[in-house]
Parts: sequence; C-alpha cells; structure tokens
Amino acid sequence: MDRLHFTCQRHISGVACSLTEDLGERTDSINSLFVSLLFKLQRETMKHSIDSLKELGRYEDAVTMAQNLLRSSPDNASLMYKIASLYDIQGLELQAIPFYRAAIDHHLAGKELQEAYLGLGSTYRALGLYQESLETFDRALAIFPQAKELTLFRAMTLYNLGETKEAVAALLILLAETSNHQDISLYQKAIRQYAADLDRIG
Repeated sequence: MDRLHFTCQRHISGVACSLTEDLGERTDSINSLFVSLLFKLQRETMKHSIDSLKELGRYEDAVTMAQNLLRSSPDNASLMYKIASLYDIQGLELQAIPFYRAAIDHHLAGKELQEAYLGLGSTYRALGLYQESLETFDRALAIFPQAKELTLFRAMTLYNLGETKEAVAALLILLAETSNHQDISLYQKAIRQYAADLDRIG
C-alpha cells in the first residue's frame, strides 16, 4: 500500500512538474507575443504621427521621429521613403536621394515604390542630373507601364536632354490617352499617328 501510495505521489508530482513547465513555456510565449504586438502597435502609431506632423507642416519634427523609428527598424523601406519625401518637400534634394535609393533597394512595394521612383527621378531632374533622371523613369515605367505621371515627368526630362521631338510625342500620346475632351478624343488616332513621326509631311 505504501509503495503504491509513493508511486502515485511520484507520478502526480511528475505530471504536476510537467504541467508547470508547460505552463511556464506558454506564459513566456504569450509574453513574447504581447511584447512583439506592443512594439508593432507603437511603430504603427508613430508612423501615423509622422504623417500627422507632415500634414501640419512640421517637417523637421516628422524627420526626427522617422529617423528615431528607423534606428529600431533599420530595414524598413517604408520609413526610408517617408524620410526621403520629407526631405524632398523641404527642398533638400541631396538629403532625399540616398533615402529614395535605399527605400527602393530595400524592396519597397506597391504605390509607395511607384511614388519613390517618381520622387527620385524628379529630384535628379531638379538637380540637373538629367541622365540619372531618365534612367530612373525608364526603370519605373518597366515596372509601372500604366503610370501616366511617370510618362509626364519623363517627357520633361527628355526636353531637358534636348530630346524635344520624343518629349512632344510622349506628351501627345499621353494627351490622347487621358483627355476627356470630346474633340480631342475624336482625333485620338490622328494624334497618335503624328506623335509617331512629327516631321512627316503629307
């Protein structure tokens, strides 16, 4: 009887220890998950705060907040893009360029990637770096061929490079594709033909 009682106690103790260890592991896992979610929530809150500061025109404060957040999340392409656009809006093109490029290199995606290419290309153009601007717009249009704003800014860069004919042709095609004006729509086919060869006679 005593041996049976001892065996039962030892078995119960083993089960209790196992349950305690399992509970401890689960608690640690829950705590880790909670901390992770808390940090994520804080980051998202700060991102919204960055946008709010930008809307208020407090660009320097927004840059400071974004850079602080980037230190804890150094591979965050979206934050890099935000910093680039904040520098850009202040006319600080030279500071904006490395952040635009870093955002693109860190696999920025979707609408932000499209906007980053536009920002980088137009920033190069503003600094007189026309070839770099054209190459940027060409890369962007290879990814976003339907982005009309990229075509528009590319045409301006072509003009700066002295490629007036190609620039006008691109703008004519863009006009034909996007205009809601009834009379322009009627001449869409003719506009495309002329855009293909502006020097053609007859």
